[in-house]
Amino acid sequence: MLSRSNVEWLAFAIVSAIAAHFVAPSSTPIDRALPFVIVLLSICGFMAQRWPEAMQIAIVLLLLPPIFLTAEHARLLAYGVIAAAVFALAVAVAPRMTGAYVTLTVAGVALLRWIPFSEVIVWREALVLVGALVVLLVYRDRTPMAIVVALAIALITPIFPARVMFFPLVVSIPVIRIPLAIAFAAAAYFARYSIAVLCAVAAITLALSFLRRGRFAVYACGIALLAMWPWSGIVARAFPKFLIASPPPETNRPVWVALERGQSVSIDAPDRKHAVGITASGANAARFRKGTLMGTVEVVGRTGRIVRKEIRIGDIADFGFMRREHFFASRNPPPVHPINDVIGYGQSAWLHTAGWMVIGSIDEIASLRFTAARDLPPGARLQIEAVDFE
Repeated sequence: MLSRSNVEWLAFAIVSAIAAHFVAPSSTPIDRALPFVIVLLSICGFMAQRWPEAMQIAIVLLLLPPIFLTAEHARLLAYGVIAAAVFALAVAVAPRMTGAYVTLTVAGVALLRWIPFSEVIVWREALVLVGALVVLLVYRDRTPMAIVVALAIALITPIFPARVMFFPLVVSIPVIRIPLAIAFAAAAYFARYSIAVLCAVAAITLALSFLRRGRFAVYACGIALLAMWPWSGIVARAFPKFLIASPPPETNRPVWVALERGQSVSIDAPDRKHAVGITASGANAARFRKGTLMGTVEVVGRTGRIVRKEIRIGDIADFGFMRREHFFASRNPPPVHPINDVIGYGQSAWLHTAGWMVIGSIDEIASLRFTAARDLPPGARLQIEAVDFE
């Protein structure tokens, strides 16, 4: 028989979800998923069993961003902050029982991985969810850290290729955690970026089960990253590079030239310019390792002086190597100075990994000449996206 509390939470979830359906715009998958998010958070509030009024007021706040915030980025970030705060509060006050923790973990995985719905591959996500629950259940004690660890592992687990979906089961091996943590830490140092991300998070989460100090710092970082759930794919595959990514200069001059091996293109410079920055990326270059030469840029001065700079993987990267379908198989690291250009939403969000390079001061610039490396494989391209003369 349903108790009064159960009926109140059920009615609240239904009414709030209906209100969200009519209030939220349909411009992004995150907006369209707002009723689903409200239902998830209502389940979390119910499982917390404490402070129901405060929980419900906080959940209702999710209806304010679509009313008052027209800017997409600000609106989605507001969703993220509010949802993260509600989820963190529910985890903090929930009874330390297996049933409550399993429910909260399922809700957290759904928030991080099941949006947008059109991108969900059900059987793959089901395996990831099972892996997260295994990690939760084998954790040493019932504290909020168990949920943090399970969600962290679920967040970074790739679903392409299929064999990597069993990664949570490897991390959850209970007998050899300390050797595993050391092995993962060593692998993170030597492995390529796409594998190093998995290894680094695995090493940290394994070590956390033995560390007591510093847990509040971990909780704070976890809440901050959870607030980015509208772009959870960026957190999973571009952390921490997305924190230092910068928007392209407003004075950027679009070029959009793709050069095959040995091809060149020249660009005339405006008068009285003494330095230049370029935005460039690779195409069909995700398998190239750091340091691979992609091409060169020559800055020609009006006095005949030439400054030549090589463009390598590491300065730039394949423009789409952080897409979840390609990420695990890629060999690229993120650019040293990535451009803040986020594409997509939720788990399918990815960072357009163009790199920003600055060529030092020279006497007055006459022109630029870009040349793709002569040994690029067929199909690979050096993409010059924009230039900025100063």
